[in-house]
Amino acid sequence: MKILLIVAMQLELEGFLKQLKFEMRFDDGFDYYYAKIDDKEIFLVKTEVGKVNASIITTTFILKKKPRYVINAGIAGSLHEKIKPLTTIYATKTAYFDVDLTPFGLALGQLDNHDLYFKTSKVFLNNVTEKDYKGLIVSSDTFVSTKKQKEHILANFPKALACDMEGASICQVAEYFRRKFMVIRTISDIVGSENHVESYHDYKKEAVEKVVKDTLNSIKNL
Repeated sequence: MKILLIVAMQLELEGFLKQLKFEMRFDDGFDYYYAKIDDKEIFLVKTEVGKVNASIITTTFILKKKPRYVINAGIAGSLHEKIKPLTTIYATKTAYFDVDLTPFGLALGQLDNHDLYFKTSKVFLNNVTEKDYKGLIVSSDTFVSTKKQKEHILANFPKALACDMEGASICQVAEYFRRKFMVIRTISDIVGSENHVESYHDYKKEAVEKVVKDTLNSIKNL
């Protein structure tokens, strides 16, 4: 079974490499990390931050490695005070909140000839514990940091639990190529809270450790 495991940041990449026995490999100028967990082959790649970066790398490695599953793992900001740092969220679906074709009668976030939501594979939801959450994660090319931004998101996506900068684009690509996919996020900060950016820096390392642990556990249970 082949699994494409995608992260955006160097910190997230290093978190996985600490827990895996891996080989660094190259394929036509693209570097990746190869590891095995039981009978599962893992292709670990870093995209850098942002939707276009994520789409390029996801497309490239789906075509090159033909994985059965695509998993995007990393850290994210919570949109609710009750969802605290170091909580893990498993996406049931993802959406964009910075796509606007509303003058053409589409919902905010919806692309022409696409559903509003990209629905993830339910097989991953078996790993959700009582301490975790499952639900909607929304994406944009913006680091969301203010109450005004959060209010805008929740006004249009009241069920959104967290926001990131890659998830929906990775899901769109995986859906296009008919791969099963999942987005897993551990919370590093609460958007719009006091000392929000400081919280991100305080918790990001522990949040990475948590998302690595939860993601690898999900892979083992596939």
